Amino acid sequence: MRGPFVSYSWDQPASAGIAGWEGRCGQTCVANLLKNRRPGLHVSPSRLIATGGGDLGPGSMPSTLLQLINSRSPRRPYQLRNERRIVVQAHPHNPIGCLLQWDENVLHWVTVVGTHGPNVIFNHWGRQQTLPRTEFDERWGFRSQGALDWTISRMGGLSPYTTLS
Repeated sequence: MRGPFVSYSWDQPASAGIAGWEGRCGQTCVANLLKNRRPGLHVSPSRLIATGGGDLGPGSMPSTLLQLINSRSPRRPYQLRNERRIVVQAHPHNPIGCLLQWDENVLHWVTVVGTHGPNVIFNHWGRQQTLPRTEFDERWGFRSQGALDWTISRMGGLSPYTTLS
């Protein structure tokens, strides 16, 4: 699927695990990053899942996704960062993965493909979406977390502005 920022967005496979705790957004983000950065590379999220691209717990840890993407993109290695300013460097051929607090108790990986004025444009679930930068930063910075969210994210080694670029 292509959006206004002419980028590819894979459909996200169905969730799995107890109460859908493995949403597969991390593998979808990695597939989006690979496809947009290297257009000739077609590695679907389902293929990444089938080749061991997941964790035992809920969701996908940033370190697991880093290992997964670098195993398929060794000449241009990706890094994990926690830099709020990096989002403005994203564009369709240099997307970045960002971990957002999507809803209460739900974290979600998206693929940022650019900014336009006060908005951040990102791909997920097979489509492109736009959020105002202030709302995006609030979700990306985990600022709406309750005590349980904060405890879980810290115990899992997750920090605000987690980025795969």
